[in-house]
Amino acid sequence: MQLSAGRKIAVICSIFLLLCLASSINKHRPAEANSSVVGDESYVGVSDKLPTMSKVKYQDEFSCTDANTLSMLLVVLASYRYESLRRLLTSLSRNNYGCSVVDLHISIDKPLDLSTAVQEARERSIKLALEFEWRAGTKTVFRRLKHVGLSQSWFEATYASGDYEYLGIFEDDMQISRNFFPNFASLHHLIFAEDSVTAFCLHPADWEVRVPRACNVQGFSNILYESPEPCNWGPIWRFSDWRAYISWVSAMKDAGELPYVPENVSYNFNKYLNDGKDVQSSWVWRYNYDFSKRQVRYSIKKCLMEEEIFLAINHKEPGEHFKQKLDLDTDPQLLEFSSDALVKLIESERWILPLKYGKYDKGAKSLRG
Repeated sequence: MQLSAGRKIAVICSIFLLLCLASSINKHRPAEANSSVVGDESYVGVSDKLPTMSKVKYQDEFSCTDANTLSMLLVVLASYRYESLRRLLTSLSRNNYGCSVVDLHISIDKPLDLSTAVQEARERSIKLALEFEWRAGTKTVFRRLKHVGLSQSWFEATYASGDYEYLGIFEDDMQISRNFFPNFASLHHLIFAEDSVTAFCLHPADWEVRVPRACNVQGFSNILYESPEPCNWGPIWRFSDWRAYISWVSAMKDAGELPYVPENVSYNFNKYLNDGKDVQSSWVWRYNYDFSKRQVRYSIKKCLMEEEIFLAINHKEPGEHFKQKLDLDTDPQLLEFSSDALVKLIESERWILPLKYGKYDKGAKSLRG
């Protein structure tokens, strides 16, 4: 049967509309349907993955270019501290991620404490994670059925693999400045200019390892500097470097080795191992020592201003690191500053490459005693 010219046009238009509709549906499917962050099936029986619904990513009304676009996976490590998790997620959501693709993965460990109060707090945390709205990319929630502890939660942060440039890892008692991402996006090419640099630390200055710094060193920044000290509070790793590090950790564990270093460069990192502390910092310290790797830190207090700027703070709540809450640099007001002022301060520097780290100070003691 032949169709009239009018009916032919109608059929063609109908097919065109259906194709357009299918394309639109696919583009706006739930985030998980398009996400490559789906977990590793080898974990079946240890954890279960809870499907979540995330809205389509929001983009500002400006032109997206290679210079202001990057891809990042943010991993949040939690257990049962509901209010802490809510505070961290809220602070991350206040950032402007612009044109970048930033996915969120929330991993919730099972506590050893089986008391009703703790288990109910954990269920509230899971509910919060599931219902939390994330607009910068996709969101996944991973609920463990078995306790693995803090360090293993770090080591397994990237079982949800993907093609990212950067990986940020946050324990749940952290809080992040709304200026973290715009500042990192403007600086990341400079921070990672050297192959020896694996990560950038959002928490400022030194914590355990004092790094000698001079001001106005020709060719180098007054703000950014290299350090071998592991960043526990807001590290942003280059994704390829994190994978190399985790492969090394896996090989060490397969060989039954612990990451001890020579005692004269051990600070407290050997002690943490001797005391049986469940921390990942001793592993990063050994890795940096063996392979001459560095992490970039920042501080404006020494060379430029009287008050420090914080891109992240740790509330130092009771847990693996602190048996009692430590009130030191925990005021959320530390996170409030003018992003434009900081960018202008950085741009005013004649040189902005991170200051090089010299050599290990043998026999030096930890800043924390």
